[in-house]
Amino acid sequence: GVLSGCDVVDQIIISPADYQAALEKIEELETELSNQYTLFSELSLEVVKSNVMLYTTCRSLTGISRKGGQGSGVIVDEDQSSYYVLTNNHVVYCEPNYPRRSYEVTDYKMNSYNGEILFFDADFDLALVKFPKSTELLVLEFAEENPKASETVIAIGQPEGQINAITFGEVLRYTQIICSTCDPLVSNVTFDCILHSAAISKGNSGGMLINRDKKIVGINTFGSENNGAAVPVERIMEFLENNEYPI
Repeated sequence: GVLSGCDVVDQIIISPADYQAALEKIEELETELSNQYTLFSELSLEVVKSNVMLYTTCRSLTGISRKGGQGSGVIVDEDQSSYYVLTNNHVVYCEPNYPRRSYEVTDYKMNSYNGEILFFDADFDLALVKFPKSTELLVLEFAEENPKASETVIAIGQPEGQINAITFGEVLRYTQIICSTCDPLVSNVTFDCILHSAAISKGNSGGMLINRDKKIVGINTFGSENNGAAVPVERIMEFLENNEYPI
């Protein structure tokens, strides 16, 4: 049958210019797909070596233990004996009546280490943790500036029990995140964060947000059903400088 109101067309004539434009578009899409595949391979084989999980245990002075935060982290520095991990303050926080903290750091191959917190700040919701160097892992570099709107970003972390999960998205805009349930001693971020479309969920907290050059542009801190929000790299630099950490 023939669709009502439509004529049967024997052939569709495409101009040479339209045909060439279509070919160029196909080539552009094929190149983009190839680039995405190459990037994903590099991320899954190399960049995940800088991705870690963190588990916090809190203990009272009388020895009572309770589970603390759980999240992700990214290795940002090293020396001869240690790696240094950036994560969220709310991942490593313990309530004042549980002053003794211990941190289990797990690398991408599920090797575990005892971590030590160096400093933290609820106003940035960031913390720096170090752990002993016994396995060859990867240190990621920081980007020189905050990512711009529409720029591709990639989140790597441990959401909902998954290991080394990689998600792609783009920067949507910068916005202040209103967290009505946040304790200001735990997370008190009042500056604009990166709102992005790379899917994250519980467990991504403290994990990396990187650009196509595989450099850190943010630390994932907040998540919702559709979007994630990250502390931007310029604020990360401010946090490290405030604590006199050499960058």
